[in-house]
Amino acid sequence: MRIFAALPLPENCAEALGKRTSILRELNPLWRWTEESDIHLTLAFLGELDREGAGLVIKSAGEAAQGQKAVSAGCGALITLPHGRNANVLALQIDKGHNELAALAAKFEKALLANGQAAGYVFRKEKRRFKPHITLARRGPAPLRLPQTDTTDAVYALFDRLVVFCSELRRDGAVYTPLAEFCFDSV
Repeated sequence: MRIFAALPLPENCAEALGKRTSILRELNPLWRWTEESDIHLTLAFLGELDREGAGLVIKSAGEAAQGQKAVSAGCGALITLPHGRNANVLALQIDKGHNELAALAAKFEKALLANGQAAGYVFRKEKRRFKPHITLARRGPAPLRLPQTDTTDAVYALFDRLVVFCSELRRDGAVYTPLAEFCFDSV
């Protein structure tokens, strides 16, 4: 199973973001656009895991969510990953709430490493610095075209839950199935 832990974008924010990115979608029809219902902020992508590994991820997500306050975040500028002409991902950068999201990602990783070690299951510490962003689209057979000016307005979201997903790759794109969901405390 391909497993990742993420913070789903609230439905009303996903709809607003879909409307605000319509020009980008028209300019880049060959890119693979994230469905509104699947838009999320990934805390950690763990890759292929067996049932035991998935169970440890779920346990760690529950521990990370315990006592966690909902995070208010603001998404601003469009970014490409990696930066430059050979971008593979078009995303929205997280401006407001960046530090809180980074702390949550670190809390999750700490729980995951500890639970893995206790069970004799190897999880590796992420080498890259956590950079919170919301993926909008992935590379298609044509290069990315951007309008002269950024057509997206800032989007504000209240991330109030942590979900562990199983991702199944299919010919027409990935299908995300929630395995466990943990709600945060209200603000």
